[in-house]
This record gives sequence, C-alpha cells and structure tokens, in this order.
Amino acid sequence: MNATDQLRSVTPLQRGLFLLLLLPSLGSALTTLIPDAAPPLQVVTERPALVFETYLADSSQYEAESRPVITEEFHFRNQGQNPVEIIELKPSCGCLAPRASANIIAPGETGRITLPVRTANEPAGIREYLVNVRYQDPKPREVTLTCRMLLPEKKLLIEPRVVMVMGQPAPDARYEVSISDFREGRAQQPLQISRVEAAPFFVKASIAGQSSGEELSQTRLSIQFTADQPPGQHRGLVSVFTSDPDYPVIQIPVVVGRRGTAAADSNSSQSAEAPHARSAPAIGRVVVNINDIS
Repeated sequence: MNATDQLRSVTPLQRGLFLLLLLPSLGSALTTLIPDAAPPLQVVTERPALVFETYLADSSQYEAESRPVITEEFHFRNQGQNPVEIIELKPSCGCLAPRASANIIAPGETGRITLPVRTANEPAGIREYLVNVRYQDPKPREVTLTCRMLLPEKKLLIEPRVVMVMGQPAPDARYEVSISDFREGRAQQPLQISRVEAAPFFVKASIAGQSSGEELSQTRLSIQFTADQPPGQHRGLVSVFTSDPDYPVIQIPVVVGRRGTAAADSNSSQSAEAPHARSAPAIGRVVVNINDIS
C-alpha cells in the first residue's frame, strides 16, 4: 500500500483526533509570535491649585454707575497641597490696575483679585477687560479673568452723594463735596453756579474752588456745621443752583449727629473721636429738575 492509499484509509475520526493533538502546539507557537500586550495607559492630570468662584464678571445687562473708577473682585481658593505664589497680574490695557490680596496663598486659604477700571478715558457702550494671572503651585500656571460692563455716557458725578457725619462735628471741620462734569465739551467750561443754599440753619455751604482738565471740569463745595447744632440726628440739604439747562439744581443730602437723647449726645460728643464724612448709598435726590424742588 502506497502513501496515497494510506491517507485515504484514515477515517474522519482519526483526522479529528490528530488535529486535537496539534492544537496545543499551534497555540504555543502563536503565543510566541504575538508580542506581549502593552500595560494600560494611565493619564495623571494635576489640576491647577487656584479655583475661582467666577472667571467672568458680566454686568453688561445693566448700565454701570457713572464713576471715575469701577471695581470688580474675583474670589478664589487654593485647593492644592502646596502654597501658591502669584507671579504677575498682566492687564489688557492701561486703564486697569489689578492687585492681589496676597502674593502667597497657603493650602486651603482664600483670596481675591481686585480689578479697578479707570473709566475716565473709556468710551460708552459694552466694554471688556482682561487680566492674565500667572502663578506657581509649584508648577507654572496661567488663568485669564474677564470683566464685562456697560459704560454710560459720561455726565455729572457727585462724590460723596450723601454727606454723613456721625456724631458732633468739630467747629472747624470742613467736609468737601466734588461735582465732576464728564460731558463732552465741558472739560474747559466749569459749571456756572449762581448761588449755594443749605438747610437747616446750622449747615453752611460754599464754593471751595473750580478746576478744568483734559477729560473733565470739577467744582468743589465746602460744608461746615455751626456750634449751635441741636442735639440728636438731623437731615439737611445743600442745593447748588446753576445756569446749566440740564442740571439747573444739584442737591446733596446731609445727615449729621447721632440718634439718642440730648444728654447721651452731649456726653458722647465730649468723649468720641472726631467724626468724619463718608460716602453712602444714594439717598434722596442728588440731581433734580428745578421744577421738582419742594
């Protein structure tokens, strides 16, 4: 019987058993030929340590108050394991003066970036200001903070809008109020003031001076209180009459003294420190039409 006849005489069952015997050898050969699988890729990302409450302060849906400086604040926390060092605060324009509450922030501590915007030379409309914060935690990091606001047309600014003197004023104390005119073409033309009136009788007001600049003109008022002021807290009003058709009368509310009995006010006025004037929220009428005066 030749070799061909021998192959033909092999039954199907014998062929199957033969293949089963070869499978382990084939599997071992294939395993040797295929390289070992690479270990799973692990990506480790270290997050920046400083986390801000907001990265965009957007108040452009409302018109900002007409002020020479508008300030925004960005609060943050160091959520890392190492101290953070703030290297640089880079503003997008010269009208910004950013500053940090601290240059070194320990883990878990909070802080803030204050962003004052000098608006005197800024045009009206929606404006966007950026400050780039560079810091180390200890890796070098960089984050951009954005401030967006709607600047109004420049008009008249009174500071303070209300004169508040808590306690008994000193006889020689003077409190100054400035009226800044930002309107176009008025930088070299200060307000023409016809007279200044004050009430009640112990409030005295006068013009302290006027000046002109490149962007605005300014009028300064001096306010004093006479020694015959009655005990207690009193409200008054300083009225500035002008020849300006837009602002014929400018009114500055005054609050002076302290609530309480006459005896308490008398005793406290002798021992209290000298009071001082300060800005307060808008109370009463600041700029009114002459027909509205009562």
